[in-house]
Amino acid sequence: MAFTIGRYIQNALSSWRAQEAIQPLQDADATISTVFRERVSRVYTGIQAGASSFFTGWALEAIVLSKLPQPEDTDFTNETFINWMNFWTETPLRDFLHSNFILPIGEEFVFRVVIQGGIRYVVGKVLPDKPINILKCVKLSQSDAVSIIASSILFGSFHYSQGGVPLVISAGVGGLIYGVAQAKAGFLGSGTAHMTHNLLIDVADAIL
Repeated sequence: MAFTIGRYIQNALSSWRAQEAIQPLQDADATISTVFRERVSRVYTGIQAGASSFFTGWALEAIVLSKLPQPEDTDFTNETFINWMNFWTETPLRDFLHSNFILPIGEEFVFRVVIQGGIRYVVGKVLPDKPINILKCVKLSQSDAVSIIASSILFGSFHYSQGGVPLVISAGVGGLIYGVAQAKAGFLGSGTAHMTHNLLIDVADAIL
């Protein structure tokens, strides 16, 4: 009887030690799975935002922007800028990489991470962090809302030399959408949104 109980305890302890060794591995697998799902969710949010930006810009172009005075071609005299554009538009592959990856990632880092993030930090020190419901589907803090609007105005203004008032409006609206994506899904969300938007423009230009 004592032998049987001793054997049972020994087996139980062996099983417990084995489970104790396996548990960290299971926890690590669960953590990896959770992080992966979170990243996929952020990318999906970015794709949705990019598609929304594209179709919103398309509607604005058709309804409003096409009726505004179109800017005359601007002659850029900055030699560094000219050399940069000549390099990236020299081949179709470089042009594709520049417009769909390098440019959107660079702009999102500057306008969403640095500018929007900086404004949000400063405003958050002043305004109470109360939530605001936008269109009953997007909940943002007051500091998020102020930083998104301010960075979007700057983002739209940045595009004036490339397309005048129509592009300022279009880019500004796109900046609002990218800003919300940044607030909800981080840089991965806003970067994916901007890349999706530009990619859809390239696809539409190729088809139409």
